[in-house]
Amino acid sequence: MARQTSQRTFDRRTAHAGPLYIAAGTDNHTTNLTVAQQDVILALPASGKTETINLPPPNETRGMFFSITVQTDGDGVGVLQDQNEGDPAYTSGNLTAADDHVVVYSNGMRYIEVAELTT
Repeated sequence: MARQTSQRTFDRRTAHAGPLYIAAGTDNHTTNLTVAQQDVILALPASGKTETINLPPPNETRGMFFSITVQTDGDGVGVLQDQNEGDPAYTSGNLTAADDHVVVYSNGMRYIEVAELTT
């Protein structure tokens, strides 16, 4: 009798290790997310500065949700965008206070905003 082996495949949609924490600094900064970084906790940057969070291309994230939540108040701004690869391109409202958040869904062609709370 031949021995059977099972092969496991890597599923990038379920392979993430919890939230990614971004502690923005004093400079304007951009973070490019990967498909495994679906939950993001953001500490806002210093006054007058912006933390831009780029989503992966939507054709790589079909069926996936991304959630960005501000952890602490700050004087800077957080912005979520899709690197202008969606049609139409997606950009969130400004995240400026603790508990501001945005949740987006990828249909494979663009990001669709599911929920947003900005103050």
